[in-house]
Amino acid sequence: MRELGRVPAGWRLVRLGKVLEICRNGLVCPQDAEPSKGIPVSRIETISDGTIDWRRIGHASPEHADPSYLVLQGDILLSHINSVRHIGKVARKQDERPLIHGMNLMLLRFSSHVDASFGFALLEWYRTKQYFERRAKKAVNQASINQADIRDFEFALPPLYEQRAIAAVLDAVGDAIERAEAVISATERLRDALLHELLTRGVPGWHTQWREVPGLGTIPADWQVVRLGDAGCWLSGGTPSKARADFWSGALPWVSPKDMKARELCHTQNRISLEGARAGSRIVPEGTIFVVVRGMILAHSFPLAVSRVAAAFNQDIRALICRDGLLPDFVLAALEQQKPRLLHLPSPSTHGTMRVVSEELFATKLPVPSPREQGVIAAVLGQVDDAIARTRENRIGLEPFKASAAESLLTGRIRLPHLLRA
Repeated sequence: MRELGRVPAGWRLVRLGKVLEICRNGLVCPQDAEPSKGIPVSRIETISDGTIDWRRIGHASPEHADPSYLVLQGDILLSHINSVRHIGKVARKQDERPLIHGMNLMLLRFSSHVDASFGFALLEWYRTKQYFERRAKKAVNQASINQADIRDFEFALPPLYEQRAIAAVLDAVGDAIERAEAVISATERLRDALLHELLTRGVPGWHTQWREVPGLGTIPADWQVVRLGDAGCWLSGGTPSKARADFWSGALPWVSPKDMKARELCHTQNRISLEGARAGSRIVPEGTIFVVVRGMILAHSFPLAVSRVAAAFNQDIRALICRDGLLPDFVLAALEQQKPRLLHLPSPSTHGTMRVVSEELFATKLPVPSPREQGVIAAVLGQVDDAIARTRENRIGLEPFKASAAESLLTGRIRLPHLLRA
């Protein structure tokens, strides 16, 4: 493969097969093997981008594990049998926990001529260039890439000191991304704890007595309780005719379940015209709460969101316009706090699609503090949400920076100072 153009001075063209050992792929260890005495060996079949997810692996008996399958620290795993979208995923083993790999993964081990971190960065970059996807043999639901294609991969190899310098820069960016993800994860856990505390105990220092409400739990004694069905005006949506192009060429956001991936809705994948909304949907104001009530997404989640703009919505969603005295952001928080209960509401329809029966949804109990306390609770959670959003934006901004840095450094368009030779 010759996609690099001119080879930078001091670099050389090599084929991956000359600097890489491709260890045996496949696994002889039985799935149900009884653990033997000694160190347990973890068994992995799938990987996430860049990482080994230790939560999604099983365990196998060391006595049944062929040593040629053992994954050592610094080794790289490549997904060579997967869906087209996931073909070529790579992960690097960075700890000493015993691990063996399964049939869908290829174990790659670089020679002493290639820094392992540089090699990993190179494989990651070429996956973004769709190298593996273009060469994969594709079936109906699966794709595969063979060892010959991996070995035949030709690339420009810098001197070892420059490899290490390049890897150090890209690893530093990767570390920054991981730190941002850790901050997001920790802040989301903090939000969950705050949500539980505020919705069960109220604002700290504001209450001295609490009571138990069947089906709701602990709340401050002076809070009211209402049925969700009585929390405001509930509306159904619809889909304008797809045969009318003019219905789908407007500027009005049109919400469907695929848009319900965040607590706040500002943008949607589809937009419709006012005529389309009048003919086949419904327009609701900013501050409307959307609840998905039909679709297979309900098999594993219960999407909720509040709209920050006026919008239309489809028939798989119910919309709640809160009555006076109920703040939409508080109502959304109260529903989020009850997610464990709400997850039990969906059931299969006669056609197999998951759906929520309106009366069961409306029977959900909603705690109602004073408007002032609702505002304080919503403001506290909003500050945490803003912090998460800022960190997420910073993390997202690092992705194109890392991709640009990889492009420049791995092609030699930007050379690092020779002072890094040491």
